Amino acid sequence: MEGRPVIRSIFDRRSIFDFRFSIIDASVVCALLLPVPAQIQTPAPPSLIRICVMPAADSGARDFSQSARDLEAAFQLKKKELVIVAADDRPDVTVTVTDRSTTVPKFTLGVVQNGRATGAAAGPIRITHLTVTLGARDTDDIEIKNKNSPQLSMGGWESAADDVAKQIGKWIAAHKSELIAKR
Repeated sequence: MEGRPVIRSIFDRRSIFDFRFSIIDASVVCALLLPVPAQIQTPAPPSLIRICVMPAADSGARDFSQSARDLEAAFQLKKKELVIVAADDRPDVTVTVTDRSTTVPKFTLGVVQNGRATGAAAGPIRITHLTVTLGARDTDDIEIKNKNSPQLSMGGWESAADDVAKQIGKWIAAHKSELIAKR
């Protein structure tokens, strides 16, 4: 045996130190294998307005779902005022995307918008139209449409969603005390 090199592995000699780490490693692996709920939501503070955004139930269109996600992204920027919840969580305000369309105006004025030519040189301008229905407890539904001009509409659906979110934010700010009282 003196002429042969001895090959040792970490498993040849175990110390208490190695044993302790193998127990910790095993507990970490077990913790990773345990089922974890998809979303762990903490209750929203009572001062925040709970809002639910969804596409119209009868739409079935993927585009309506995309507009709902764009609206949710716009509302995420207002974390100090709003919290997005599911429809099952009794939201204070429900926003439903009811219509989404584009139009091509026959005539537009403008030469350059953000360094890009507008009008005939750039091709037709498409104006996005996004319509949502805002519903709150014990109130009539309100229809809200984006008010983007053709020049501001260059941002597409996200621009339309941002404009609608601003309008909804103003409505919520004006009615916040009423919404909280109706919980």
